[in-house]
Amino acid sequence: MKIRHHKITAIVLTAFKKALFKNLSLKLIAAFITLTLFILVAGESLQISKRGKIEYVTPENMMIVNEVPFEFEIILSGPKSIMGFIRGQDFYYKVDLTGASAGPSRVRINPRQLGLDRGILVSGIMPSTLYPQLEKVLVKKIPIKLNRAGTSAIESQMKRVSLEPAEVEVSGPESKVSALSHILTTVFDMRQVTKTQTFEIGLIHGDPQLSFLNIKDDKVKIRVEVLRK
Repeated sequence: MKIRHHKITAIVLTAFKKALFKNLSLKLIAAFITLTLFILVAGESLQISKRGKIEYVTPENMMIVNEVPFEFEIILSGPKSIMGFIRGQDFYYKVDLTGASAGPSRVRINPRQLGLDRGILVSGIMPSTLYPQLEKVLVKKIPIKLNRAGTSAIESQMKRVSLEPAEVEVSGPESKVSALSHILTTVFDMRQVTKTQTFEIGLIHGDPQLSFLNIKDDKVKIRVEVLRK
């Protein structure tokens, strides 16, 4: 029985060796080709374009007064295996101007601050340079002027037309705020006045760099007082 088992084991081993070494050269070539293709695919270079957002940090008493971009485009290239992760990544670039003085500044976008993985090359950035201009912020009380139109039927009986508040606190670039003599209301038709009344009216807010601080929804009240007969 032992001899018989020995013969069976020998037959199995012989068959295994024949299967293993049969066409060995072809198997080695196939393995080499497979390995080569794997290396080529894994190391294949890919180029993509991504858009990122720009955030500006300014001193508390200053603001940017010129038009600046809030997005940038970056062209990246690198191994295909890594670029797949880059496709879903969001890019943000912070421009720190807290140490800058009033006037124009020149800031070059540094790719190293984007936190890119090793092996990723930056082929281009647009725009690559930013030119923000800072100006001091001024807060000043400016008189409000009523923009009147038409004539009331009881014009001669009017005692007083007043605005509440009569002034508005305006915040904005020093050059713009200091040049303001008044803030104009939207057109108010006096023909609608028939008695002592209070109306609500908006202020003309045409400059996005200016903001009104002490009023709500950019509106004021008009108080019209009429003499009693």
